[in-house]
Amino acid sequence: MLSRVEIENLPAHELEILMEYGQDLLSPSELLGVQLFIQRIGGIQNARQAIEMLKKLEQ
Repeated sequence: MLSRVEIENLPAHELEILMEYGQDLLSPSELLGVQLFIQRIGGIQNARQAIEMLKKLEQ
C-alpha cells in the first residue's frame, strides 16, 4: 500500500500513469490518496494565480 509520503515523492510521469490506470493498479484508498494529492497541487497553483491576479488589480 502506498503511503502519503510515498505518493508525494512519486515523479510526475508516475502520477500521470496512476491517474490514468490507477483503478486497475491501486486499491480504492490508494487511488484516492493519489487524486487528493494532485488536487492539492492544483489548489496551490490556483491559489498562487489568484494572489498574483489580486496583486495586479491592486496596482
